[in-house]
Amino acid sequence: MLPDRKIALTRKSEDRFKRIKQSTGQSVNQQANEKYFSSLENGYKVNLIQIDKPDMGDIKLEKATWLGECQKIVELTLKDLYPTATNEEAALLWALHVESQV
Repeated sequence: MLPDRKIALTRKSEDRFKRIKQSTGQSVNQQANEKYFSSLENGYKVNLIQIDKPDMGDIKLEKATWLGECQKIVELTLKDLYPTATNEEAALLWALHVESQV
């Protein structure tokens, strides 16, 4: 569901994660995975009709790098929550889920 090209977090998430990495050493992609699953636990959902594209960050990685072993689970949950989303919308939705927990 997520595009095979490189995807990015929102600038807000990226800036916050860089600061956390400096103090804890935890990688940005690990933090993003934790925040994504936290958003699911908290019932966060984006309204596809009223979606506003935020400023995106500079770190662009392949989905396999961002998601690691969680790739299939993330894609399945996005597909379940947003069955009509395109690949590009799915990438934005993933980033918004992550940002919602920052």
